[in-house]
Amino acid sequence: MFKLRSIEIDMETETAWVEAGATLGEVYYRIDEKCKTHAFPAGVCPTVGVGGHICGGGYGNMMRKYGLSVDNVIDAQMFDEQGRLLDRKSMGEDLFWAINGGGGASFGVVLAYKQFQFNPYGGRMAKIPSTATPFPHQAANLWKIQYLANWNKPGKEVADHHINLTRKLHKYMTPFVSKNPRGAFFNYRDLDLGIKNCNGKNSYAKGRVYGVKYFKDNFNRLVQIKTKVDPHNFFRNEQSIPAPTYQKLLE
Repeated sequence: MFKLRSIEIDMETETAWVEAGATLGEVYYRIDEKCKTHAFPAGVCPTVGVGGHICGGGYGNMMRKYGLSVDNVIDAQMFDEQGRLLDRKSMGEDLFWAINGGGGASFGVVLAYKQFQFNPYGGRMAKIPSTATPFPHQAANLWKIQYLANWNKPGKEVADHHINLTRKLHKYMTPFVSKNPRGAFFNYRDLDLGIKNCNGKNSYAKGRVYGVKYFKDNFNRLVQIKTKVDPHNFFRNEQSIPAPTYQKLLE
């Protein structure tokens, strides 16, 4: 993916094709080269890759006014399990919905996204329903809390100590967080939420544990799409969307 970093900007239509390996900083720089009054709503870390950023939803400082990055994506290109190159029309709306915030690595290899309107239309996050994209943390959400620890010394003991500090803080904060909604952000991957054996049985039951926290009510729709486009679970990792069809073959 590192070499897939082409950025093609069309100021006449106010759109851009951005390959998945490009960084956010490169996108912002190319936009600035074309025009000083246009922008794209995405994150504040310039070295983050576009593919992973959008696959997880894509939030940033402009989201209250323009929504997430995925709310401004109008097309995509990807390879599916059968090696076919698909765009939005050929992949269908269900799969297009899934790769815009549902973790693209579960469904295929996303090559590029077409981003819409550098002065995007639309409303604030509060006006975007939780089912509009797989990223569900929009309407009715007030805050997102990020638990972070940094350390410079090497070694497992040092790492375990600092990771445990974040777990203690998370446990301390839990009573102060509203019970509805309670979830997690997919791009802040947390293996403490649960993992599954990629080739084992009960993958749906194990996947649901973390899947509902990441995607809430959108999880089952993602499972249905995964089962349809990747029934043999070719695209998988420890927290990918499960494919119940593949599980049945193992039983």
